[in-house]
Amino acid sequence: MPHSSAIASILSGLITIILTYHKPSAYWNNASRKFFRPLIGDRATALLHYAIGAGLIAIGIILLDAS
Repeated sequence: MPHSSAIASILSGLITIILTYHKPSAYWNNASRKFFRPLIGDRATALLHYAIGAGLIAIGIILLDAS
């Protein structure tokens, strides 16, 4: 069971990074991104989401290592 949580975390992180890179309208114009974009700008919002994606991947790797 811990493996499924780790894999889900890694996949979520990868999807977050890929969607942030490609910026499809449905993702980039989502409420959470529309909130941050006027406050900190597009570039900082993208960097924030890259960091979130990397964090999810790191958590997944830690979970895999712990099991």
